[in-house]
Amino acid sequence: MVDFVYISETKIIIMRRKGVSLTLETIVVLTLSVLVLTVLLYFFNANFRPAESSIDDLNKQRDLCIKHVNNDIECTKGAETELVRLCTKLNYEKCKTQGGKECVQTCCSLFCPQPLPKAENK
Repeated sequence: MVDFVYISETKIIIMRRKGVSLTLETIVVLTLSVLVLTVLLYFFNANFRPAESSIDDLNKQRDLCIKHVNNDIECTKGAETELVRLCTKLNYEKCKTQGGKECVQTCCSLFCPQPLPKAENK
């Protein structure tokens, strides 16, 4: 297929459009690669969002437990509603059913002092 013919007095030059097709193929490949990268980024961003949310909840739990223990070192008082709500969201059973000091002692078990085991008399 001849795309362009140039005729002069001494010679005939036949030109083909090979360079143009290379440019179009490059544009198509770049467009497809950008599309694939966009889909991959969306997929990974959507999959990691729940993990990010649970890490934020655990960080908030830590901060609220530290705040509670600073006000009540023995963990004998009831918890603030925000702490109970967060511990319920994190599936602490005692916070779902009872609330109060039992909720604080289970949800903030890393920060509240635990009673020493009783010694057995022999």
